[in-house]
Amino acid sequence: MGLAERRKALGYSQEKLAELLGVDRTTVGRWERGEISPQPCQRPALASTLEISLQEVKILLPPPQAVERGTGRPKPSDHPSAGDPDTRHWVASVQAEALAGMGDLAGCEKALARAEEVQHLGDDSSNGGWLRFDGTRLAEERGARYVRLGRFDLAEEALKKALDQNALAVGPSYRRRGAVLADLALIGAKRRDPDQVLVYAREALDLAQASSSGYIIRRLRALCEEFGPLTRDRRVAELGAEIIALRAP
Repeated sequence: MGLAERRKALGYSQEKLAELLGVDRTTVGRWERGEISPQPCQRPALASTLEISLQEVKILLPPPQAVERGTGRPKPSDHPSAGDPDTRHWVASVQAEALAGMGDLAGCEKALARAEEVQHLGDDSSNGGWLRFDGTRLAEERGARYVRLGRFDLAEEALKKALDQNALAVGPSYRRRGAVLADLALIGAKRRDPDQVLVYAREALDLAQASSSGYIIRRLRALCEEFGPLTRDRRVAELGAEIIALRAP
């Protein structure tokens, strides 16, 4: 699983990703082929656009194609190996997202099951390197994958479970909690349930206003596009107007 697969899983073309990052399309292509690497100043925006951490960006990028002088052989790379325990299970979670994008429920669930095996590893099984994937996000990731697959019954169960986790308390993670709330509101919109939309989108809106999180704002604006006939409900229409009025940082 690499940068190109992650881009495709989110539905971005090379042109669109380049536009969002303010670079040329050929630059994105060269990143994906390992010909060059994003500059340090470009990586935060790349991570935000791909909805991953800076550490995860590093593992998605192919190792640079460097050659040892005078030998013609590739230089040894310190790029994390997909065989390392933490890395292997994180890759499985990314594969689950790609499979969900392709509509493959069975494949997605198998990949999620492989990712969840990380929760049964002992402390001495970690690779000890920079990547620490311990499975704490798997409930919210499972819910998000089910949303993409249109399995809203399964998604709602997983997302509500995620909300109960201490890691998603309001203080520690505005972004993660906001994403889960946006998904639950989206389920309400798909079901044409204005009350569910209002409960979860209103809390997500409060988080966006408190944190000025551009990510939560983008998720809420995408949610507005799903309101459809729900905007006949005055409460939903007013909520939509408040979301549109938000200013992304």
